[in-house]
Amino acid sequence: MKIIFQDPGHDNEEDSITIIVNVKEMSDKIDRVLNALKSPDTLTVRSGKDKAIIPVDEIFYCESVERKIFVYDSKQVYETDLKLYELEEILGNNLFMRIGQSTIVNLSKIRLVSPANNARLMAVLDNDEKILISRKYVAELKKRFEI
Repeated sequence: MKIIFQDPGHDNEEDSITIIVNVKEMSDKIDRVLNALKSPDTLTVRSGKDKAIIPVDEIFYCESVERKIFVYDSKQVYETDLKLYELEEILGNNLFMRIGQSTIVNLSKIRLVSPANNARLMAVLDNDEKILISRKYVAELKKRFEI
């Protein structure tokens, strides 16, 4: 497997960075690492009428409410024209995971997970906000956190 990252200042493959991963067999962990390498560092969003560029690692979660998509960081709420499934593809690395029909969360921002009713989990984020994890996604979350 060969992954090439092109330096914006260079137009040919000779000047680019090459990462070679030699594995006997692909695994979920290797796939997540490779996806993280390919993920963007920033996301363009709206704050009112203004455009903002926020670092992806500062996003706490993304949520769909009444056909609008909101992106939350520690202090602010932004809006984006992207669909939730598009955000999931863009952010879908080892840091982000869908936890409900309308929510994607940054796993690195989860401070605590506790049982909730109906086989769901309650996640407490670093900013003390609480969000529910649908029972459909509980097994995947446990797998990701290795619990």
